[in-house]
Amino acid sequence: MRKWYLLLCILATIILCSCGGKPIFNFTLEQLDKMITVVSEDKELGEYIKNIQAVEISSSETEYWYSIKGELTKSFDELSTEKQYKKFARVVELMQKNQGEIIGYSEFYCGEKSKCSIIRINLKTPKHTYEVEYYPDSESQFLKKDDSIVYDSETTDGIYIDPFETEDNKEDVNTDTKKQSDREFSKTFSNYNKEFYEIFKNNLDLIGSNFELIHEGNYSPALIGDLITWIEEFNEIIDVYESKAIPITKADQELYIITNDMVTNQREANAYILKGLNNEGAKSLIEAGEYLNSSIDLYTKGYNLIQ
Repeated sequence: MRKWYLLLCILATIILCSCGGKPIFNFTLEQLDKMITVVSEDKELGEYIKNIQAVEISSSETEYWYSIKGELTKSFDELSTEKQYKKFARVVELMQKNQGEIIGYSEFYCGEKSKCSIIRINLKTPKHTYEVEYYPDSESQFLKKDDSIVYDSETTDGIYIDPFETEDNKEDVNTDTKKQSDREFSKTFSNYNKEFYEIFKNNLDLIGSNFELIHEGNYSPALIGDLITWIEEFNEIIDVYESKAIPITKADQELYIITNDMVTNQREANAYILKGLNNEGAKSLIEAGEYLNSSIDLYTKGYNLIQ
């Protein structure tokens, strides 16, 4: 990833001197269509789900990210939060049972050389929006309603307790146990961050490899267009981190701060790169280097924490 800075300088020089579609490899959505069909035809869910579909939110050359979106009947609002969570758990269960053979880091089968991920399941009634994160091999811990956590499946009563708003006088908690848990990542947070860091690296590698093509003399308007598209899609991916990553323990919070800083620096780097690629100032590609180096340093720091 350190090659980026040199490649940005080279690209800046090329653009200063010189002043599409993405290929699909063995890609199929047949399995995803089956997952959605099974959910839409389920009798238990039929009373509440009016419609449901998979929506692509981002993609690269061989990687694709989806959200599951749909509409709920207004009667869903009248259920208890526990029952609401169980309905979403049923959706997750059915999708997991029909996701097909998982290859590598893909969350459902979409081709031997393609990687596909489902970021979240987001369903709306006329009044409210409900959401859970999707994992291919585990339950979703939290149910959100209008961006607030309303149910935690890992507590006995389902009530989510914000670790940063607890009362100081709750001294009946075993101190040694609390210290141990604070040093560990919560399961949901750890799973999400491992996936996020993998996606982050893959996007850097994808864009960096195309800068290398330019370095090798393969500069073309079509390639510049692809780079602009991929960087814009990269921005969409990193923009969801702050709202999706929910820190529970002190270890979570430490990684959350590092990763948010990484995202901020990468967003700044991407903005300068896009400015240069759009012929709004090729020197801005060089200016992106400072933010990019900071982003990579923070990536290394955060990645080492979760290994």
